[in-house]
Amino acid sequence: MLTVENLRMYFPVKSTGLVRRTIGHVQAVDGISFEVPKGGSLGLVGESGCGKSTTGRLITRLYKPTGGSMTFDGVDLAKLSNRELRPVRRDVQMIFQDPYTSLNPRQTVGAIVGAPLAVHDIVPRNQVKKRVQELLEVVGLNPEHYNRYPNEFSGGQRQRIGIARALTLNPSCSSPTSRCRRSTCRSRRRSSTCSRTSRRSSASRSSSSRTTSRSSGTSARRSR
Repeated sequence: MLTVENLRMYFPVKSTGLVRRTIGHVQAVDGISFEVPKGGSLGLVGESGCGKSTTGRLITRLYKPTGGSMTFDGVDLAKLSNRELRPVRRDVQMIFQDPYTSLNPRQTVGAIVGAPLAVHDIVPRNQVKKRVQELLEVVGLNPEHYNRYPNEFSGGQRQRIGIARALTLNPSCSSPTSRCRRSTCRSRRRSSTCSRTSRRSSASRSSSSRTTSRSSGTSARRSR
């Protein structure tokens, strides 16, 4: 379904001054190739800053690639114009990594999740609210929070709002880039290890204090 061949994305580095010239390039993605079959999934694993999120933005054509091809259902996404991309974007959606910056703080949850429905004219306007509330319930949020703003939700709840927005058009291909770093898992393991260690140390301190109190009570009885 999706075939990526020799995908490249070079960001230009501009000089300072009145005449800003290109003095170099940052190779964010350099020659990546992979295939995702229909009904399959693929995970890109790498260090922070290696180009995972940039690859997702290229596939959804938020960035125009420097080179390479991205074939989706026989169509090269890299060569499509903005008008030609509009029907394709119904099948290709992205779940952004940062739930704090990917949601408009001035819009309600209903407006954020319902925006794709209005753009692509999927359902009548009088049924948008019902569809959005169904999606909120699917991702584990209260449908009655339709009129709330993103700042009234926690980080995990905001991420669910982003997932609901990506599922609005029922896409056949999605690019989640959220919370896929190994450092997150390591920090969680470290925090759990530290909590177990602190519990053990507190238990040992409490047992030693009980032993000390018992010995002091015994010495007091002997002196009597």
